Order: sequence, then C-alpha cells, then structure tokens
Amino acid sequence: MSNVETSSAPGSVPKLAVKSLSHCYGRGESAVWALRDINVEVADGEFVVLLGQSGCGKSTLLNILGGLLHPTQGSVEVSGVPLFAAGKDNAPKLSYVFQEANLLPWRRVLENVTLPLELRGVPKAEREAEARELLEIVGLSDFALKMPYELSGGMRQRVSIARALVGQPDIVLMDEPFGALDAMTREHMNDFLQELWTKHRFSVVFVTHSIAEAVFLADRVVVLSSRPGAVRSINEVDIPRPRRSELMASEEYSNMSDIFRQELK
Repeated sequence: MSNVETSSAPGSVPKLAVKSLSHCYGRGESAVWALRDINVEVADGEFVVLLGQSGCGKSTLLNILGGLLHPTQGSVEVSGVPLFAAGKDNAPKLSYVFQEANLLPWRRVLENVTLPLELRGVPKAEREAEARELLEIVGLSDFALKMPYELSGGMRQRVSIARALVGQPDIVLMDEPFGALDAMTREHMNDFLQELWTKHRFSVVFVTHSIAEAVFLADRVVVLSSRPGAVRSINEVDIPRPRRSELMASEEYSNMSDIFRQELK
C-alpha cells in the first residue's frame, strides 16, 4: 500500500477535484464543523472509497459532491467545470446510489430505471432501450416488468445501480449502498459491483465504514478523521484485480486492513 495524493496523470484534468472544502452546520455558538480542508481528486474511471467512522462527515461530503448541499468553504470541480457554477448546458451528470434502493413502489422495474431519462425528456423508445440494456448488464432483464416488492433486497439495489448508470453519468456516488443488506448478500453485491465496474470503468466515489469493503473495492482509500472530518491519509490499494472473496484470508489483505484499523483509532 502506498500513500498517494492523486492518481491523475500530470497535466490531465481529474474527473473530480475537491479543493480546500470545509462545511459547517449552524452558526455562532451552535456551529458544528463537519468537514475541514478536504482536498481529493478522482481520475477518470477510478474507484475511490471514503472510509471513516460514523459521524465523520462522509455522507456530508458525498451530498456536497452530488450538489445536494453547498459547502461553507472551498470548491468542487467535475472535469474542470465548477459544480456550483455550472450552467444548464455544461452541468455535470452525477448519479447517486443510497443505502436504501429508494425505488418508486408504484413503478415497475423498467420504469424505475428509465425515470432519470424520462425527467430529461428522452423519448420513450430510446430510454426503454437503454434501461433494458442496463438491466441485462446487472442480471435483471427477466424482471423488467416486476414491481419492487417482488424483488429481494439485493435485487432492488441492482435496480438502483442500473438507474444510476442511465445516461452515462460522469461520476457515480454511492453512500453505503449495501449497508442495509445481510452479510452474505453484501459480499455478493461487492463481487457484483467490482465485476460491473471492471467492465465499464465508470468513476466512483463510495462511502463506507467497513474496512473489509474498502480494501476489496477501492483503487484508493481516503481515510477521514473523526469530526470535523479531515483527510488523514490517501492510500493506493495495490492488490491486483479481479479480487475474490478468498482475498480476505490473505496476509496482504490482513496487513492492509490492520493499517486502516490503526488509522481509524
């Protein structure tokens, strides 16, 4: 494992750049700083994990990256374009996968996946064709006309991931997307996500407090300190891909996990 600030090639524009970002909730005596001076870059096609204990500001940072929250200080750029100053014509395409699948219960699987394209005014035939292709990719083509209540938790999250990938987003933000699943299903979904990412190489920022998940999925792991969240270290995960579940029994995996465990104390 090596400590690195960025994986972007010299002179290249990173897919995502977080610069001197801080965020405070409240004012005056009630002010609480959630984040302090965050500097992180994500290269095109890179899988970056934000690792930290509960309450360290991981979700706050992800909400800022998703444009859901304006930072108190600092800036965010997507492909060189300021996130909060972008106009309609050059606004970056971001997608978000939450801990819960958040599917609309009255819409069929196919209709849930097409929703982002529908909101953009994409013609029905075009959006359904793309949605069916993505359902094929996530292994749910036979469930296109099912309702969400007919799916297992893992299947619903696959639908959520398919929905996040429609329209070819610049970055996929994932906030502990498998945290509500049982251990076996979570392991299954990590295998699935790694395989999907390896084939399609979309840029990912993935939040977790699971060291095992971070080491298994990441190209680089950004370790955040306890509140106010600050970057404690940025570490490259040198373990070759594809990574298998058996990796967790290896000495290399154990040593890397121990390093992160010490940093989180």
